[in-house]
Amino acid sequence: MNKLTENLEAIANHIRTVFTARDEAREKALPMCREVIRYASNTIRAVHRQEFSSAAEMLKTGASLLKEAQQF
Repeated sequence: MNKLTENLEAIANHIRTVFTARDEAREKALPMCREVIRYASNTIRAVHRQEFSSAAEMLKTGASLLKEAQQF
């Protein structure tokens, strides 16, 4: 029975480690994703105002942030 308990402890520790890493990645990615959404909405507004160079810059910045967020 002791061997079984040790095995379960090892599995539980591994699961905790995996979930902790995933939670940390999510906490880093969420603010970045919110910022990408803000860039997207501001880009749309700039296009509607026919400010195409400003829209292109915001789109580029948002895309860069999105790529960075996807690495988590």
